[in-house]
Amino acid sequence: MNKHLLSVVVPNYNYANFLKRRLDSIINQTIKPDEIIFLDDCSTDNSLEVAKQLLGTYGIPYKIVTNETNQGVFLQWLKGIRLAKYDHIWIAEADDSCEPNLVEKLLPAFDDAEVAISYCQSKIVDINNPGSLRTHRDDIAKNIDASRWQNSYINNCYDEARGYLSVTSTIANASAVLLKKSVLPLNKLQFVAGYKMAGDWLFYLLILYENPSYKVAYCEEQLNLWYKHDTNIWADPTKAKIAYIECLKIYSIVLNNYNVAIPAKTIIYKLLVRHYLNQYIEDDEYYKVLFSVIDLSGNKGVGLSLLQFFLQLKLLRAVLVRLAKSTRTLKHKLKRLL
Repeated sequence: MNKHLLSVVVPNYNYANFLKRRLDSIINQTIKPDEIIFLDDCSTDNSLEVAKQLLGTYGIPYKIVTNETNQGVFLQWLKGIRLAKYDHIWIAEADDSCEPNLVEKLLPAFDDAEVAISYCQSKIVDINNPGSLRTHRDDIAKNIDASRWQNSYINNCYDEARGYLSVTSTIANASAVLLKKSVLPLNKLQFVAGYKMAGDWLFYLLILYENPSYKVAYCEEQLNLWYKHDTNIWADPTKAKIAYIECLKIYSIVLNNYNVAIPAKTIIYKLLVRHYLNQYIEDDEYYKVLFSVIDLSGNKGVGLSLLQFFLQLKLLRAVLVRLAKSTRTLKHKLKRLL
């Protein structure tokens, strides 16, 4: 008998076509969940009809909760956590899937009463090219030495956050994670409701930083299937700008409030000056937050200080942005300057 009772929260918005795959992957777990909470965020497709039909056949207690207005994904997470009957929670996104032994592999980590999060490696599936697979570990490697995620481990939450998660979201997505409800800082997690793109990263950071005496357990097995749709936010200038600003705000929160490890701060600094500074986003808030975070993350050279001065002048910044977009020459010069 499973001693760790599990609530599964399934947030959904217009994913009717994926619900059978998702719900079947939950019900076919080798360790069955003890309840399923299906949250529908005002879907305009037939999600509710599909969910009712499927959930009624599984023989597991369930509830379907609908919103009168669209709340967004992160408010749905918090709502599901509050509604959950049991202390162990799996937020299983409606468009993802998983291997049948995900719960079996992740739940026993909570035998250690100090574990707050148990998560696994994720396979990333491009729905336009399902045969082309990569792992989230491959994405992490762009910024951090990903060899650390080749093997399972248990680490102190605070050390995990200050050394790794502060740099980038090393936890792929919610569907790969089991949480311990009783230790979640729900009041602080309410901050994620103001985010549209990067709230999941802040969500995990707050859990880890606010539970310094607890642990995070990682399983290197690729048990979560994270489906990527053809809505690449980085290819959409409007969405990309929102995402970049949100990420900068998260860096600001972390660097202002927590003791980030020096090696992690060094990587953050390099990311800011080599990547974020080269986005040429025409937005006053972007540059204001960017340079404040750069100031927090490292020691600026003379070239960067001069560039900051010029970019703070709105007219000159607009000229630099237009030039940068029209020629690669300036971009290369800026990179050498940095």
